[in-house]
Order: sequence, then structure tokens, then C-alpha cells
Amino acid sequence: MKKVTTILMFTLMFFMIISCSKSDDAAIVDCFGDSILTELKHSADGTNTKIINYSIH
Repeated sequence: MKKVTTILMFTLMFFMIISCSKSDDAAIVDCFGDSILTELKHSADGTNTKIINYSIH
């Protein structure tokens, strides 16, 4: 039983190390930073007040 537990623990640690690499961390930071810098602006149309124009900056 002790041997099975040891093998299971090493297998779990192996998959944990592989699943989160440095490139994944960079992608998460880039996505979070991009969402902070993104700005959504809107303005009403001058001729028809039911039309709203959106722009992303």
C-alpha cells in the first residue's frame, strides 16, 4: 500500500509540474494586463437617439 501511495504522489506531482509552465504564467499576465488597458466608449447617434455607437480603445 505504501508503494502505491508513493507512485501515486509522484505521478500527481509530475502532472502538476507539467501543467503550469512559465509560458502559461506569462499568458495569464498578458491577458489580465490587456483587459485593464482596454476601454469601451459609447456615444449616441446625433440623428437617431436609439442608435448607440461603441468603440474599443
